[in-house]
Amino acid sequence: MYRGSVDRKKFKAYQALNRERQGPARVVQRMTRVLLAKQSMYAMRWRGRLAAEAAVAARGNFLHCRREMRDHLLIDSAYGGWKYKGGELQGVFSHWSSSNDHRLSSTDFVRLCKDTPGVVSPQFNSNDLELVFERCKALGQKHIEFDRFMQALDLVSASLFHTVTKYHGFRGKKARMLMLCLEHFFKPKWGKDVKAALEKRTDAHVASIATRVQRLRRGNVGRAEYRVRLEEFRNGVQTARLKEAAVLTQALVRRYRARGVAVARAKSVYIKCVKERGAAACCARVLSLVLFRLRLY
Repeated sequence: MYRGSVDRKKFKAYQALNRERQGPARVVQRMTRVLLAKQSMYAMRWRGRLAAEAAVAARGNFLHCRREMRDHLLIDSAYGGWKYKGGELQGVFSHWSSSNDHRLSSTDFVRLCKDTPGVVSPQFNSNDLELVFERCKALGQKHIEFDRFMQALDLVSASLFHTVTKYHGFRGKKARMLMLCLEHFFKPKWGKDVKAALEKRTDAHVASIATRVQRLRRGNVGRAEYRVRLEEFRNGVQTARLKEAAVLTQALVRRYRARGVAVARAKSVYIKCVKERGAAACCARVLSLVLFRLRLY
């Protein structure tokens, strides 16, 4: 079947000419689609790269905050006293204490320092540890409590790290104590359990702080939303009152205008019927209308 009265050759020539005319447009369309696809792909890659960089930065900030929290917890354990709950150094003291009354002897103290790598050296030997213990213990006593144990560790860290003035943001004896715990106490087998307990306590503390921050954030968002809704409610009440006042004003105006129109019509009727025709004629006219209505009924 041919298309209308056009024969086959002319129709094929028309199709070829049409394809030739549409060729450049198709090329431009194809190039435009390729360009838009490349732009979309580059934009998606850029957004993915930004999201990945943001995730890396967030993880870095989180790890930094977690490390600072761990260091603060460890320092609190060191200088929080024996009654500090869940302290790691309190656990170390209990682990190396051979007596049941939570006191440490000179032998236990020397054994602890010898079992800790990097503490005992030719420059700082067992005799120096004995002198440190004798300096910290009370007169006439053979054991030390936790507070005097921390004084002894301060002297040991001062002897080992006398050139250290700053470590992980801490200064002075806190920096040296933190360095002694992280780089020496946590290296042996018994110290790894203490480090694991510290990491667990740090995670729990960070989780509690994150929960608190989220609760504060939800409270701030809720208060902001409440203020917005309260403002919308007040605006709606004010708009409703304005509409009610406008409707009342319109009703009063319509009533006043209706009264004016009624008074004007009454005056025109009075002038037309009473003054011009007379009172008797007006009464006769009204009486005739009444009688006519009565006949209809």
